[in-house]
Amino acid sequence: TPASPNSLGALHEVMRAPSARETEDLLIAWAIASGVTSNSVVMVRGGVTTAIGTGEQDRVGAVKLAIEKAYTKFKDALVYKEFERPLFEVELAMTRGELPADTLAAINRQVADECGGLRGSALASDGFFPFRDGVDAALEHGITAIIQPGGSIKDFESIIACNERDATMVFTGQRVFRH
Repeated sequence: TPASPNSLGALHEVMRAPSARETEDLLIAWAIASGVTSNSVVMVRGGVTTAIGTGEQDRVGAVKLAIEKAYTKFKDALVYKEFERPLFEVELAMTRGELPADTLAAINRQVADECGGLRGSALASDGFFPFRDGVDAALEHGITAIIQPGGSIKDFESIIACNERDATMVFTGQRVFRH
């Protein structure tokens, strides 16, 4: 029998359990989130922080900020590998006409194809997701595991979002919200 949308217990039963690697990354992300300023999300993959979005007034804003930072950081690493110069120096050289306008086209495609290096990352949120929009934004960019306090009356929507993308979500039952 399908779970009713408001039956959190029933939905929990159909949620995928995190893999061992995801569990490790979730715990690392949660530990980092406990030391970051409030209203934050932390993304970790392979034991390494891939992004932090902090200080936003809403959960989706924190997720989008972290995603933007991850994409920029990933692009900068690719640019440095190819040009032995930081991203912003290469972009400045393009603006000045010292490099062709399409210099970064292939790198931009790679960044998009690889979701800014986020694919397979775990995400920790210091507070619950009041709506599924923040969860959807994270999953769209390759996040596969989320840890959060839970406690929103709409937690079931976030669970549904994870189930739709074969992602997993763990509820801690406690906040690490820090001011």
